[in-house]
Amino acid sequence: AVLNANKSMWTQTEGVFFSNCPDFNITNRIRFHQQLWDFSECNVNNIAHRFFILNFSKVDLKFVVFIKQILLYRLMVEKVHVKTAHACLANLSRFARFLIGKGVTYCWQIDVQLIQEFFNTIHAKKERTYFAFRKDIEKLLLEISSLHGNDYSNVVQYLRNTNYANIKKLKAESQAGLTNMIPFNVFSKIVSLAIQEIKDESG
Repeated sequence: AVLNANKSMWTQTEGVFFSNCPDFNITNRIRFHQQLWDFSECNVNNIAHRFFILNFSKVDLKFVVFIKQILLYRLMVEKVHVKTAHACLANLSRFARFLIGKGVTYCWQIDVQLIQEFFNTIHAKKERTYFAFRKDIEKLLLEISSLHGNDYSNVVQYLRNTNYANIKKLKAESQAGLTNMIPFNVFSKIVSLAIQEIKDESG
C-alpha cells in the first residue's frame, strides 16, 4: 500500500472495501481526509485554477481512500504535475461510478468482463485516452490488492495486453450484438434450442 495504514483502519469482512479514513498532513494546507485538496499555491504558470483542485466529494466512499493514496503517491513519489493527478482522479472517479452502477459491493467482484463493459462506455478516438484509463485502473486494482489480498492477476494481465485496436473491435462487436457475455458453449445451446423451437412451431 502507498500508506503504512494500521490494519485496524480497514474492514476485511467478506471482502468489502473499507470503513474508516486515515488522516495526516499532506501540506500545511491539506489534510488527507479533506474532500478538497487545493494545490493552487503550486500554480505558477497561470494554468486554469480548476486543475489544481482535487475534489473527492463525488467519489464513492468505497473507493475514495484508495484513489487518494494513488494520487498522493503519484504527486509525492512519481512527482507528476497536479494537472496529471487531476486527470487520473477524473478517470478513477468515472470507473468507480461505473462499478457502483453495476452494483459492485465486494473487491472480488471486479473482473475482466466488468473491465470490458467499462471500456464499452468510453467514447474516445485517441489511443492515449484508453492507455491512461488502463494504467489508472491497474494502479487502483494493485492498491486494493495490497490491502485486501485480492488476486487481480488475470485482470491486470488483460489491462496490460489489450490495446486500442482490441478495445475498438470489442466495442464494434458489442454494438453489433456479436459479443458473447456468456460462455460460447452455453450460447450455442441457447441458439440451437431457439432454432429447434422455431422448427417445431413451423412444423
